[in-house]
Amino acid sequence: MHRLSFIVVAGVVGSACATRPAADPVAVPRTSTQRIESDGRNILMTTSGDAYVASMRLPNSPPRVFSVLPLVLTELGLPPTRIDTTALMVESKSVAARRQLAGTSLGAYFDCGSATGIPNTTSYTLLISSWVQVEPNEIGTTTLRARVEASARQEGVQQGSVLCSSKGKLEEKIGGLALVRATGGG
Repeated sequence: MHRLSFIVVAGVVGSACATRPAADPVAVPRTSTQRIESDGRNILMTTSGDAYVASMRLPNSPPRVFSVLPLVLTELGLPPTRIDTTALMVESKSVAARRQLAGTSLGAYFDCGSATGIPNTTSYTLLISSWVQVEPNEIGTTTLRARVEASARQEGVQQGSVLCSSKGKLEEKIGGLALVRATGGG
């Protein structure tokens, strides 16, 4: 009897999950472990980056905002790799950038640490991924959610990558440019 109730409960839970069109962005911590050799000793250092999700309200309809997102991300140097018309989501995965992204210094968008006082964003290659989703909100306009994450790797070095923290500026720029494009601005 217990087995039967478990199956029924699992079936109800499974069907409830299947009716939801898309999940909110989940901030999944990423970790990076590096081995550092110093004075004949090996040190393992593990770091984890933060996951910042920006949420902005735009006065335009969700279909209008969604229609301009591929152009917005392309203008910002993050060409879409996936466009999901059901979830109203646009993603860009693993875009390589060095020093700048669409004319703006990577240091304006990310903190990737530094080596000898020089920010890693000036000499490392960054792999940048973005996720942007459009949702209708309670007043008939749009809520835009954006998440951008990056990791940095020094050219010619076999060691692992460094996790970067977003400063929130690129997410703000995505929202601002989406607003301009959705209202017909050039």
